[in-house]
Amino acid sequence: MTKSILASIAIIIIITVSISMAEFYIGVGTHVFEQNIDNNINIINKLRLNSLRDEINWKGVEKDKGQYSIPKTLSIYFNKAIISGVSPLVIFDYGNNLYDSGGKPVTREGIDAFVTFAKFSAKELSGLGSHFEIWNEWDMGVAPQSADSYYELVKATAPAIRAANGNAVILAGAATSQAMRSGWVTKLIELGVLKYVDGISIHPYVHCERDAKPEAWFGYINDFYRKLQKANADREVPLYITEMGWPSHKGTCATPQEKVAQYLARALLLVRTLPAVKGFWWYDLKDDGIKMEEMEHNFGLLGFDYAPKAALYSLRDIAPVIIKGMHFEKLQAPYGLVIISMIDGSGNNNMAIWTESGNNAKIEVNITSNNRYIPQIYKIGSVIKQNPVSLQSGTFITIDGMPTIISGIEKFNITKVVW
Repeated sequence: MTKSILASIAIIIIITVSISMAEFYIGVGTHVFEQNIDNNINIINKLRLNSLRDEINWKGVEKDKGQYSIPKTLSIYFNKAIISGVSPLVIFDYGNNLYDSGGKPVTREGIDAFVTFAKFSAKELSGLGSHFEIWNEWDMGVAPQSADSYYELVKATAPAIRAANGNAVILAGAATSQAMRSGWVTKLIELGVLKYVDGISIHPYVHCERDAKPEAWFGYINDFYRKLQKANADREVPLYITEMGWPSHKGTCATPQEKVAQYLARALLLVRTLPAVKGFWWYDLKDDGIKMEEMEHNFGLLGFDYAPKAALYSLRDIAPVIIKGMHFEKLQAPYGLVIISMIDGSGNNNMAIWTESGNNAKIEVNITSNNRYIPQIYKIGSVIKQNPVSLQSGTFITIDGMPTIISGIEKFNITKVVW
């Protein structure tokens, strides 16, 4: 049954001031020791991303007490990334059998040794990496898991990294969704972690939630951020989403590949409306295995054999929009629609629009151009990238769960929605 709704909502975007924003990072997680360096770099470049995230494992650097060496594979990888304009986010992580029985460094000897490893690594990476993350998901795994124990490691490690690498941007947390909900991250803020680091990193997975759509996810991020801001005396808390994704396996908590592609673009557009978020790293570049029933094997933009999945094309199209955009705002919209206004680096007005349910809808639009460009429209995510086409005022356009981009507009009026 077709349902028609008169919308008559005027959406007016007018630039009145010059807008300046810091660089926003979009990257992917990689596991370079299990992957092909050149393949990774080539794909990241084709996607036009500006970052990648990988790790330096403590036990791989300090194999004998007091002897340190960055694995050659990592040096080559990070160097090739930098040459191609991709900034690595490097995790210093995991235990070393030489200290604390290979577990988390919690004794004085273990913490001091981890600090020395991190300082050495940060210095060796001068010019190759400037974003550093201390540990990965401390709140999980073996004890201790407390925010207090993690804070002690950060308090000791962060100053050493900064002393070794003057350009360091240091992140703490790498916190799971459970840590975000339980107050673990809030406790870190209350302990004073922001005296030592430049931002908080989070892994806000929601694929097993009752509502796993990006719109519900964004509400969750917004609520979480307000709690952090309150704990920080209402000052901004820089957030870095260093892991996020929806798995496309077969089984519980799965998301079909086509929806993963939609969710990726929608999540990026939504999160850009929150200025406190400084970067987003999709987890991950390629699948970690070939078992379709194994969730952990199926988070990739690519299959295990580097075969493209639907989300790859979505990221290819949306990444330039996100990175080059200067201002993003979520607008009031007719029920069931989501609309994001965007001002790009040239000062042009653009919009992204989609249906939250993913169902098709036809909308009748009246538009006014900005007198510099003819309004154009294109949908992202096609295997063969679409070129924008001219958009005439008073016409119907069909939208669905994949964002449609409209550019070159000043006023945008939706007069009717047909479901």
